[in-house]
Amino acid sequence: MQKPFVFLMNIFRKYPLEMTICAIIVITTAGVYYPVRWHEFVYYDDQLYIINNPHIQNGLTWDAICWAFTTTRGGSWHPLTWISHMIDISWYGMDAGGHHWTNVQIHLISALLLFLFLRCATQRIYVSAAITVCFALHPLHVESVVWVAERKDVLSVCLAHLTLLLYVWYIEAPDIKRKIWVWLCFCLSLMSKPMMITLPVLLLVLDFWPLKRFHSRSFYQLIKEKEFMLLLALVVAGLTLLSQDREGYIILDVPFHYRLLNASISYCVYIWKMFVPANLTIFYPHPGTDISVFQGLLAWIVLILFSLWMTHFRDRLPYVFTGTIWYLLTLIPVIGIVKLGDQQLAERYTYFPMTGMVIVLFFSIAAGYNQAVLKYFSNNNNRLWYHQTGILFVGMLTLCLSIISWHQIKIWKNDTTLFSNALELTPNSCKAKLGRGVAYQKQQQIPEAIACYKETIRRCPLMLNAHINLGNILAQHKHEYRKALNHYKFALNELPDDPVVINNIGNIEMLCNHPQNALEWYIRALNADDSYIHTFYNLARLINHMHTQSRLF
Repeated sequence: MQKPFVFLMNIFRKYPLEMTICAIIVITTAGVYYPVRWHEFVYYDDQLYIINNPHIQNGLTWDAICWAFTTTRGGSWHPLTWISHMIDISWYGMDAGGHHWTNVQIHLISALLLFLFLRCATQRIYVSAAITVCFALHPLHVESVVWVAERKDVLSVCLAHLTLLLYVWYIEAPDIKRKIWVWLCFCLSLMSKPMMITLPVLLLVLDFWPLKRFHSRSFYQLIKEKEFMLLLALVVAGLTLLSQDREGYIILDVPFHYRLLNASISYCVYIWKMFVPANLTIFYPHPGTDISVFQGLLAWIVLILFSLWMTHFRDRLPYVFTGTIWYLLTLIPVIGIVKLGDQQLAERYTYFPMTGMVIVLFFSIAAGYNQAVLKYFSNNNNRLWYHQTGILFVGMLTLCLSIISWHQIKIWKNDTTLFSNALELTPNSCKAKLGRGVAYQKQQQIPEAIACYKETIRRCPLMLNAHINLGNILAQHKHEYRKALNHYKFALNELPDDPVVINNIGNIEMLCNHPQNALEWYIRALNADDSYIHTFYNLARLINHMHTQSRLF
């Protein structure tokens, strides 16, 4: 049996250019993202997934694994993502840099899998390398990689890329064993994030190009081949909608036709940001009914006309057809037709879909370059010129994207940098104002934090986290218990079973020397969520206090 070092050297000898490209992509991407080792957790969603999640805080245990497979916390069923967070806790504890670095490592593996898939499917080295560099280093993808709560993004896409690669391996020699590997990997991708429900249809599009299977098989045969994956995708889509609705993530405050207009605008904005990745931020507030009808209709007209054009020329320009469908199709779950949350769009949503438009871009450039330049050279010069320009183009692309992403990564260092950037670009965002208040509170700048929370409540009275955070500050730092209680009870009216709010009311009763009232609130908090560990601490402290008082008398 070959030693690993000898095995790797043999691979380098057989595929030196491919292995060199892989090494450069890994080293460059790891270098650009290395500063995340000193990044902190951020307030938005990291609290939900890591910091205030007792099931994650215990690390990888059997009870935690059972919880991961039965919960829809966060609005989705993604047990593999939860388990990955548990492993991080077991390995790194609460060292945020370690959690960030896991995201980067998964992202690196994902980039390599994408390159291998494109190389095997298209046989084009430099175009595949350019597409992979865009995936690995584009500033639009920074959000997915450096945000710990977006582990589901990097993990699901990594497994989706592995599914694509295994699918190419399967069609080389179709048999049930290879098909099962494709199915298994697809299932794991869905268990990381349900957004991958569009993958079976994408495989069908890839059968047209670059895999060119429509020449040897009928459309019915190709559909039947994927019937298990399609059925599974439908089931997961239905369950996800139910869980999102139950958790309150589906918002119907915007009429359907306005959501359609916003969807068309978002499709176009994402493409614009692909070419001009400037003014990127964590929040893009939804305009609601203030959206421009003219812009929305114009965007739909452009999308429809382009779709008709690329369908008509699909045989002449198959890469345009496949890339466009890749982009349009995989964005459907998050484009906003079913409104999930109060954002208009989000950069993290482009993590997988953008590859489609990058395929269109770089294969079009390569085709134009071949027609305009290479036909004037002899075969030997042609080959040399092809390699030289390919290396130069990929190198320049890598350098440019690395510089822009390096600066974008800095924005995500902590709450202060992140929400300052968000307020600068979206000054009317209540979430940005709330996040800035949290940053002030962490820095013990209490007056500034109070001002931020009050301004958030003035603009968005139903921003419950602002009420809770303001109540915490008023109780802990100002000792204004009655005002704090008012904010907690306002939040309780909207969230009657929230253990954090109920526990905090118990704390107020304790501070006001009403132990019996505090006991009732703590018991109610445990009934709401018996895994909220702070209630156990407070209850133990209360019982100890009551025991001490009874001994005094």
